[in-house]
Amino acid sequence: MNKNPNLPLKFNFEDYTEAEFRVFMQEMFDAITGKVGGTEDEQERYLDKLIDHFSLVTEHERGMDVIFYPEPPIPEGADISQMIEHIIEEVKRWRAEKGLPGFKAE
Repeated sequence: MNKNPNLPLKFNFEDYTEAEFRVFMQEMFDAITGKVGGTEDEQERYLDKLIDHFSLVTEHERGMDVIFYPEPPIPEGADISQMIEHIIEEVKRWRAEKGLPGFKAE
């Protein structure tokens, strides 16, 4: 179930541009905050799908904890766009450290 038809889920991290991944992250935060519509059960299933996809494509060893328990912690009072940026920077840092490919060029 993909609530946003303009959000194609890609198979590999390196298939995303940074802008496309940011759109994916925004959709995930919309799902976290209940902004995607549908019943509570549908929202939960959709969020689970997005979280699983995040863990799969980023390959980050901390999986979904990168989202819910970020290290370093997200600064107090950060808005959603700042949270998304913080998470993306952590994923980029970790992937580079592990020698994994980064985003596709814009």
